[in-house]
Amino acid sequence: MTREAREFRRLECLCREQARQSSVDLARVGLERVAEDCRLAAEAIERDRQVRALPRLRFLLQAVW
Repeated sequence: MTREAREFRRLECLCREQARQSSVDLARVGLERVAEDCRLAAEAIERDRQVRALPRLRFLLQAVW
């Protein structure tokens, strides 16, 4: 996992924890939305990294075979 993805995961956890502790509904909903956005961003970063790795993997496999 990249540093950026880890940071978004950390922010997601932080927002979810703050949402659980919040006594104001509007704040809780807002924090949950931010946490969901952070989760989506981390997944997009990880997915992009995997997609970029596929051509290199294909090249390495062709070299081996």
